[in-house]
Amino acid sequence: MSDYIIKTVSGIDLVPSHLDLVGAEAILYKNPERYHILKKGVDIIKERYDHILIDTPPFLGQFLINGMIAADNSVMVFSSDIFAIAGYDHINHIINDINDILGIKINIGMALLNRWNSHYEKTETFWEKIQQLLGSTSEPKPDSLQEIRTQLEKRISVEIPEVVIISEGKEISHSLKQSIPLIILAPDDPAMPGFKKAASIIDSWKSGRK
Repeated sequence: MSDYIIKTVSGIDLVPSHLDLVGAEAILYKNPERYHILKKGVDIIKERYDHILIDTPPFLGQFLINGMIAADNSVMVFSSDIFAIAGYDHINHIINDINDILGIKINIGMALLNRWNSHYEKTETFWEKIQQLLGSTSEPKPDSLQEIRTQLEKRISVEIPEVVIISEGKEISHSLKQSIPLIILAPDDPAMPGFKKAASIIDSWKSGRK
């Protein structure tokens, strides 16, 4: 792992992804130790850092499983759309499978509701947008982003101890393009209070699986 660490101008060490990983899923399936590869790499270097953040791809596969097993705590991110609840159910199935098959308990320490703030929500629903796109005139389903968010919050708050709402940021895209942390580029951005709260929660976690 040490061979791939890059020093950044922000002072954060980074191990970047690579296009060669596109075909790694198929290779991993042939490796009997495939679930623990990332954990072994992280364990070697973890004493150097206060925290190591692992950003997994947005699909259910070997990379996601490796990331959750390597982490002491996992953070679930929910985008503001109707598929968020279904995504939560799918993740829960994977977590249960990891526990049943490997005997490893995955600890979900926090949920981030990304861009769910009410002032950003529009009056037209997801279904109305789809119907307009397809030229349909049938009655739309009553689901709104606010209703979906309410359902999601109720469900995840039962199983996840911390739920943080991240407001729609105005400078996040500029932050990403310029590779400058948002707190440095735009400390007053609307998304910053949510990010600060999430960072505070992560900073309070103790090392070791609960």
